[in-house]
Amino acid sequence: MAPGSVIVDLAAERGGNCELTRAGETVIEHHVTILGPLNLAATVPFHASQLYARNLASFLGHLLRDGQLSLDLGDEITRETMVTRGGEVVHERVRGLLGLPPLPGPLPAGALPPLPPTTAPNPAAAGLAAAAGSAPQVTSRAPGTN
Repeated sequence: MAPGSVIVDLAAERGGNCELTRAGETVIEHHVTILGPLNLAATVPFHASQLYARNLASFLGHLLRDGQLSLDLGDEITRETMVTRGGEVVHERVRGLLGLPPLPGPLPAGALPPLPPTTAPNPAAAGLAAAAGSAPQVTSRAPGTN
């Protein structure tokens, strides 16, 4: 192996897959680092939870400006993670997966899609509500809001 390489021997507890592995130890031989962790699987949930929490906190921090929600659709992260707005599916790939027609025309950078009309429920939401055994609820929006 090239100098500076690292081997993580996942079978270290059972003798290892590398001749130089020592269970529970880190060995450096010929400028190659060999890790022999014990019960590595037990550490995964803890680290996965830490990673998820850090990602979620970073994402929410990205959406907040001075403690207020700020949806800048000119920003790719915000735009590509918005799935619905005002009860309407606004993410094009999700709309396609649900069998909904594309939204009319591209929006200018930073523009929020308009709120949908409130005269009829979203067909996808109606299907989900029917599957759940409840009727969809239609709510109206305040005058002068988008």
